[in-house]
Amino acid sequence: DTCAYAKLGKRELYRQVKFPVGKLFEDIGTTYLLFAQCETVACGFKPKYYYVIRNDSIVTGNFKLSKLDLLEMTDQMAEYVGEKYPDLKEAALRRQVYARFSTLNQMLDTSQARVQRNK
Repeated sequence: DTCAYAKLGKRELYRQVKFPVGKLFEDIGTTYLLFAQCETVACGFKPKYYYVIRNDSIVTGNFKLSKLDLLEMTDQMAEYVGEKYPDLKEAALRRQVYARFSTLNQMLDTSQARVQRNK
């Protein structure tokens, strides 16, 4: 999970890692770098945050070119993970594939919506 809102970390981690300015999906471009600095990581599975899903959000809204940032962020992550953690290279590749299918799906949904509106 790469979402920034579900992570707690020490301030020191963020001194070296900055969120990319002007990019969507910036959490994908930073979360792995934050984890790479950690000696230990703890996971909890009790719900502590309730996410509101909006129809016009970055993830669920119509496709726009800036959503291609997902591919850029995922590619950077996969390259880094593949080099630093070779055992995780296949998992990083799956994340790249998922990003491409997700982006394509949004592109097709947006195109289909335009066709429906024009009828």
